[in-house]
Formats: sequence, C-alpha cells, structure tokens
Amino acid sequence: MKYSPWLLRKKEREIFHKCVDISKHILDHARYLERGVRYFLAEDFSNCVKECSNVSEKEITRLRKDLTFELGGHYIALESREDLSRIIFGFEEISSYIGSTAFRLSMKELTLDSYLKEKMWEMTSSVVLMLEELHITLKLLNQDLEAVLEKTYNITLMEENVDVVRRNMLKHLVNDSIADPIKLFVVAEILNSLESIADSANMVANVLELVVVRHLP
Repeated sequence: MKYSPWLLRKKEREIFHKCVDISKHILDHARYLERGVRYFLAEDFSNCVKECSNVSEKEITRLRKDLTFELGGHYIALESREDLSRIIFGFEEISSYIGSTAFRLSMKELTLDSYLKEKMWEMTSSVVLMLEELHITLKLLNQDLEAVLEKTYNITLMEENVDVVRRNMLKHLVNDSIADPIKLFVVAEILNSLESIADSANMVANVLELVVVRHLP
C-alpha cells in the first residue's frame, strides 16, 4: 500500500528527510552507548567512559532547533506541522535519555553478578534494536503504510519486554541481601534510563502509527 496523501509540499518532504537524518544520528549515539555498556559489563571502565563520552546531545538539539524554525513557515500545512513537530521533539527526548544513560554508566566502576550482566546486556541490545527499527519505520513512512503498522506493533512488543527485564533486574537487586546500596542506586538509575529510552522510542512509534491511520485510504 503506497503512501501518497501526506507531505505533498516540497518543504514538508525536505523536513521529513531531515527527521530521518536526526534518527540516524540518534542511532549512532545509541551504538556508542551499547559499546559503553559492553565495556562496563566487562569491567573495562576506562573504555566504557571513552565510548560514553562520544554520546552528545548538542548536535541533536541544534538540528531540532533548526527544524522547529523551518516548521514555522507558511509553506507547511498545519496537520503536517503537528505531526513533524511531535516526531522531532520525540527524537530529542530519546537523545536526552541516551545522554543520561551514558552519564550514569560512567559514574562508578561496578562489578555485577552474572545474572545482572546477562540481563543488562539483553536490555541494552533490545533498546538499540528498537531504535534501529524506529529508524527503518520512519523511512518507510513515506513509502509503505502496512509495513509501518507492522513495525510499530513490533516496537511496542519490544518496549514491553524491556520493561519486564528491568523489573526482574530490580527485584533481583532488592532481594540481594549483600547488595551494596551504592551499587543498587547506580544500577537502578542505569536501568531506569534505558527504560526511558525505550518508552520514548515507543512514543515516537505511536506518533508514526497515528499518522498512518489518519492517512489510510
């Protein structure tokens, strides 16, 4: 099912392609974060900090400001302006949470048990996969409605799985009678930040789904 009623104006299409570029930037930062987590779990703290230092929100914020200014032009239809604004601000929120997670990873060197290592890696990998799927879904928004709906549904399922993993990890931490309170705090903060990335990615996916439903023939 081809996508035609949305973004009829040239400037709208240009802004849409810039949204895709923002999505790619965010995915690149998520992969830095993923490598940071890998080093964190391997107890290679110096390389963890190095990878996390590559995560920066400045470029995303600059791109968002530029696009927000462009959206104010009279050549943008009101409905398209609302849709594109929600997508842009949703991606900036994702970027902010990636930055928060990177900061928390570099707070303190920790040793985790095998269960926590396995589940933190599972959670991180799932979050990065969500962002990969979101990037693909955004590109499809101007091509194939049915494919977008299928992918947004899958993103929601992944977000639900991330939440289950987080809750199980927190339960494991709380029930560990010898857990260091500082470790409990730091790990909980990392998990909550990862969950916030997943929540924000799912929110953007919901926006894309609403756009599709509104323009179905």
